[in-house]
Amino acid sequence: MSTSSVDGLVSGLNTTQIISQLMQIEQQPQQRLINQRTSVNAQITAYQQINSRFATLQSAASKLTTADEWHNRTATSSSDQVSVTADPNVLTGSITFDVQQVAKAQSYVSHGTYSSTAQTVTSSSTLKITPTGGSAVTVNVGDGSLAAVVSGINGANIGVRASAVQVGASSYRLQLTSTTTGASSGFAITDGTDATNTTPLGQLDELVHGQDARLLVGDVGSAGQYTVTSASNTIKDVLPGVTMTVKAPVNAVTVDVQRSSGVLVNDVQSMVDAANAVLNSIAAATAYDTKTQKGQALVGDSTVRALQSQVLDIVTEAVGGTANAAAAGLEVDKTGAITFDNAKFTTAYNKDPDAVAKLFRPGGTVTAKDPAYASLASKVSLLVADDQTQAGSYDVKVTQAASQASRQLSGTVTAGDQLVLTSNGKSATVTAQAGDDLDALAQRINDAAATNSLGLTARVESGNLVIRASAYGSAPIFGTTSTSATLTLGAFTAGKDVAGTINGIVATGVGQALEAPATNSVLHGLSLLVTATDADVTAAAAQVGANANLFGTFNYTPGVAQRMSSLSADAVRSGTGRLTSAIAGKQTLIDDLTAQITNWDTTLAAKQDQFKQQYATLETALGKLKDQSTWLAGQLGSLPSSSSSNG
Repeated sequence: MSTSSVDGLVSGLNTTQIISQLMQIEQQPQQRLINQRTSVNAQITAYQQINSRFATLQSAASKLTTADEWHNRTATSSSDQVSVTADPNVLTGSITFDVQQVAKAQSYVSHGTYSSTAQTVTSSSTLKITPTGGSAVTVNVGDGSLAAVVSGINGANIGVRASAVQVGASSYRLQLTSTTTGASSGFAITDGTDATNTTPLGQLDELVHGQDARLLVGDVGSAGQYTVTSASNTIKDVLPGVTMTVKAPVNAVTVDVQRSSGVLVNDVQSMVDAANAVLNSIAAATAYDTKTQKGQALVGDSTVRALQSQVLDIVTEAVGGTANAAAAGLEVDKTGAITFDNAKFTTAYNKDPDAVAKLFRPGGTVTAKDPAYASLASKVSLLVADDQTQAGSYDVKVTQAASQASRQLSGTVTAGDQLVLTSNGKSATVTAQAGDDLDALAQRINDAAATNSLGLTARVESGNLVIRASAYGSAPIFGTTSTSATLTLGAFTAGKDVAGTINGIVATGVGQALEAPATNSVLHGLSLLVTATDADVTAAAAQVGANANLFGTFNYTPGVAQRMSSLSADAVRSGTGRLTSAIAGKQTLIDDLTAQITNWDTTLAAKQDQFKQQYATLETALGKLKDQSTWLAGQLGSLPSSSSSNG
């Protein structure tokens, strides 16, 4: 704090320096507050950095908690003439085949040439192009010139492309090519006014014969040999979920589909790197230098020390199924860092992928307390859990099984009978044909439902045709109307949601999902799949005492990745996270310190003014004394001097 000059003119004192020194003493309490605020700001910065590292860890770990991430497939081809991809979750397998031919599009070229694109190709203003198996389409070709024919055919957008190909100086040919490949890609051209004239453009020579791609599986002449044909060179589902693209004929191609560990290796490494970044940040923020006897911003902080310990515990305590962390390549070294051996991980995964998945992913088992009711435990499984779901063992009781909405038809089927089905905002009409019975009508309903995505299935049960919603629960509702005089349409039966409790807490049923309340701090995010029937519920209810309605005890185990994700979420969750709460608390302290510092500014300003006033008063008093001293001296000087003038 600065002071203005009030140096003593009378006293000769350096009052500016005196007041400055006095103010330094007065400012000491405020300076302690300023120093404390600086320290707290450093703590906030350190917390924020660790918070950011945990957010990255949560993102990396969460990838490993999803089922799809563990169901990646790698498809390989032994030939560069066949490329291949596989969808997640497809079956593994292998197939060997010869590519006998690739799919080609039908193509024609004019026998003769034209001197320019303006030369007349046809005297007719229209052409009719008829695709194989289709209806003729009339195409307007204007003045019949080469340019007009190309423009007219391409503008019609009928699956045939025309080109004027320059083959020499002032020499053009007309080329016509189907836009699709395959044996059915052929087409015919006739003059628009003369149906008997099949070559109105002059003679057309076949350039490429349309054909299907053909794969030969097995040795030639072998009893089990078979072929696969496709109108396109992109061939899907020869192996379920696998797409192959053939480029040229080639023999003995092997396509192999296996589980993929490559993506998982990268995912685990990302999680380990993120976890080590957390540990490094905590170590740096809590370090203490014994030489300087100074610690970093969070030295001795219990919050971050506890988080550091928990990150390491997740790895050292991890066991899932028959796998453990070390066997899957995860360990903690003597420096306190997490290490990852991707070779060990790959070996363990290839040997038992499900066990390694359990090591990382959320999972659980259900055990029956009474062996006589062990079959009930198989009707309960984990559907989903989230970062707030706590590991533990929870009794699962079911008092109502889920069911599907249904409607029943009885009677006989007559040709021409119609059913109108409505569901999911869509509708479809099913018409019975001559000779149809209830089984045939059920198949027609299933075909129509699949084509129109109605979410319905039909089958004959006990002599009646029953239509059901594909999904379980009270939400699916569908409509059915009938024009049949011989079929009786029964009443609509609404579906039911599963009902029961988890750990004694009433859960919400959504179809077959039994969902724990989001407000429960232990079960938050837990949803169990219950495939029980009414008979199962009746059997469970027959148990006595505390076991009444009990299906078993669900033992929830989060796994390494889920635990890392949960710990990170617990640290960074907005409002309630351990780090975010610590940051909020420190920020409140900053606000309080700032207010105190501001109040001290007012107090110190008043104190400085007080010092200035005191020294000004001192100078005034000294000035008066000096004036009085001068006056007295003058008075004394004017007195007659004493002498012995008499004597």
